[in-house]
Amino acid sequence: MLPERLRTYLETKGLKGEDLPKIIATFGIAKYSTKGLLVLACIRYQPLTLLFRRTYRPFRDRVRDRLGSEFERRHLAVRYARQLLYLQARKARFFTWRDATRASLKQKRAALKTKNSFGIYERVAEWYRTQSEQKSAKIAQSRWFSSAARLLAIPPQRLAVGMAEGVILGFLMAPIYYPLEFYLIVRYFQRRHSDTSMVSDLAELSDIVE
Repeated sequence: MLPERLRTYLETKGLKGEDLPKIIATFGIAKYSTKGLLVLACIRYQPLTLLFRRTYRPFRDRVRDRLGSEFERRHLAVRYARQLLYLQARKARFFTWRDATRASLKQKRAALKTKNSFGIYERVAEWYRTQSEQKSAKIAQSRWFSSAARLLAIPPQRLAVGMAEGVILGFLMAPIYYPLEFYLIVRYFQRRHSDTSMVSDLAELSDIVE
């Protein structure tokens, strides 16, 4: 059933009668095609995971990777290399200090969460992590999921996360592409009516001139 506001809007654009079900059907096809493309793109590239991955990487891993990558460069300046060697020497002391203060840091994080003092980025990242885990777990329970993973030659975990990202991204971007696609479809049907009327006018004028 077409909402009354939407029907009124279409009528103000000169579209009614048999145009209405065609417009709704075309919009449905465009909407779900866009969602399907978003899912495929997220399976391939996983943009949300790449965006929020740094938020959840352990600090220890970030420090280790950074030091390792820096030492692998062969063309470092001497002064900078000495600084890195100094950091490496302090790494053991750093991890000892980390173990002693871990409990305190966890308590502080809990207090920060209670007070809702996390920044916008951290809150969005936490929301994404929760949604991704829930949706990927739900997708993985599907009977056809394992078969699809084997058919596509994609690791099941990557496929589940990518599909979950596609669902989340489709939901987040719906306020953008829903109205845009509907507007383009309405414009297409308006132009088609304009072209039809122009052809009929030319035919009528041709009969009159003859």
